[in-house]
Amino acid sequence: MDVFGFIVFLIILLTTPYYFEHIFGFKVNFHSSKLYFPYAVLWGILLISAKYGQGFIKFFLELKILRFIGTISYSLYLFHMLFLNLTKQLEVNAQMKFFIFFISSILFSSFSYLLIERPLSKIKIYSTNLDERRLYKQMPENKKNTSIRRIIFGLFFLILF
Repeated sequence: MDVFGFIVFLIILLTTPYYFEHIFGFKVNFHSSKLYFPYAVLWGILLISAKYGQGFIKFFLELKILRFIGTISYSLYLFHMLFLNLTKQLEVNAQMKFFIFFISSILFSSFSYLLIERPLSKIKIYSTNLDERRLYKQMPENKKNTSIRRIIFGLFFLILF
């Protein structure tokens, strides 16, 4: 399973446009919808080999930095275009633009995750189920106020950003 996963990883790496063009000397449109299914199968095989294998793929995907980026990935998705557009306007070389983009995106997404996303994910929304409403009424007042404070805190930061 590990060898198969590593071969799939190499295929995915070789089919990125940058490496493909430099190795084989011509361009191919990898954004064609005809390649969606094969890429989905390749990524599925890669993930299965990471889950059930014991080799390089599992080790690589369990690195703390990759797990951290996975944790902040939604915030990173939301804010990366903002920082991409801001760094495009800078009058510095391309390597420095990439470095500034990468660091600012990661830092801002980390703060966004810690200050907005994680507190809002702890809020419990109670249903109209009668049993759940009875439990909510029996809940101590300090627990109810904590949920309200979390909502207000989250809304404040959403408005701020």
